[in-house]
Amino acid sequence: MSNMELISMAESRIKPFIEYSINEYAQAMVLSDEYNNDKIPQKLSRQEVMSYFINGKLLPNENLMNITVDDEIVGNLWVSLSKREGQTRAFLTWIDISPDFRRKGYAKEALELMEQRLRSIGAHYFELSVFAHNTGAQKLYLDLGFTITKERRFGHSQKPSRITMTKYLIANALFNS
Repeated sequence: MSNMELISMAESRIKPFIEYSINEYAQAMVLSDEYNNDKIPQKLSRQEVMSYFINGKLLPNENLMNITVDDEIVGNLWVSLSKREGQTRAFLTWIDISPDFRRKGYAKEALELMEQRLRSIGAHYFELSVFAHNTGAQKLYLDLGFTITKERRFGHSQKPSRITMTKYLIANALFNS
């Protein structure tokens, strides 16, 4: 294990992150065959990302963090918390490791740290949506104990383009969902 920390993103980094995430999300929609150009995905991506903000400030249940190793930022992690039927749901909105730091186990370690935090606050389950073409991420999530709970088609895709995965953190969440 490295000297990793998950640190709230500084205000000065949020706007560049928003633009970066909008572009990356739109590109992923095109790669997954949801759309054949980037005009519609750019618009949809911007709408979705901005729905988590009011006047440039994150909504209260959003947790946008830098992943740091030895005080150097190696990536970003974004988790949304919500209540559903009395259970705390954590949703992995975003995880991204900077290209120079990929394939070093940082995404796995960051998700394990986040899971510890989520367990400590009593979260019942951890959920995420991954693009179907991102098989490397799917393998990582399966290795971490997530299971596939839904496959969905978006846009013009003829096959499932996104996969929902869930990891139950509290045993009774299995029986109440």
